[in-house]
Amino acid sequence: MVSVFFYGSYINAGVLEQSGIHLDNCEVATLAGYELIIAPRANLRPAAEHIAWGILTRVSHGDLERLYRDHAHRVLGQVYQPFPVIAQLRHGDIRPALCYISLDMRPGPVDPDYVARIATPAAQLGFPKSYVDRIWAFAT
Repeated sequence: MVSVFFYGSYINAGVLEQSGIHLDNCEVATLAGYELIIAPRANLRPAAEHIAWGILTRVSHGDLERLYRDHAHRVLGQVYQPFPVIAQLRHGDIRPALCYISLDMRPGPVDPDYVARIATPAAQLGFPKSYVDRIWAFAT
């Protein structure tokens, strides 16, 4: 099992369950120095003044391979690579984790339904309203 920081549609338990992944335990966390973008899919880019919100959980290496090979690549049409990051939990603890980022995502139109699959659980998880509003803004 490996610690993973999910930030896009993979914060949505329903999306993960479509790939056979059931999260037993996850915690809201942040990554300092990264900015969430959606164009056409969720991705992170370095931005010193930003903070990306997501969840920190533990997933098997096999599940991660299946998720990023089968779902991200074949369904979402994107290739994501694992990067080591330091996530901060709400109560202040920091944890090393993997975070999957696409280095060659080509800009494209954003599907409002895709944005909803991120913004809705973000609100339910208690992400700041300004952050949730920023997610919704990608749909317009």
